[in-house]
Amino acid sequence: MKSLKRSLFLFFVLLISCQTDKLPEKKSYGDTIIAGSLQEFSSINPVLSVSSVSSELESVIFDGLIKIDEWGEPQPNLASSWERSNDGLTWTFYLKKGVRFHDGVELTAKDVVFTYEAAKNPINKGRYLNFFK
Repeated sequence: MKSLKRSLFLFFVLLISCQTDKLPEKKSYGDTIIAGSLQEFSSINPVLSVSSVSSELESVIFDGLIKIDEWGEPQPNLASSWERSNDGLTWTFYLKKGVRFHDGVELTAKDVVFTYEAAKNPINKGRYLNFFK
């Protein structure tokens, strides 16, 4: 009974938050994001997680080499630019200078390779594993 009440409460909170007549006329930046879900997250590590809730959390925590804009076009993010070989099998990414982790250590190509290798390692079983098959 408790879970039904909780589910109904979350449903109504989400319903109320979706009212479009209360949206600001102009885009605002730096505000608060409030999100809800009935599903629990599996991990907040994109290499290990498998749930859509985890994916939502990760999208506001982690940056990728590129990001996809509202028109579906790739845009620079951690990479300032990239090149593709003529056969399309080799991609070269040029990292932005001065990008730092939360502990102040600068991002390097070794960090990108480590993440790439971890994402394709079958032992991790994350949601990106199938992209490497």
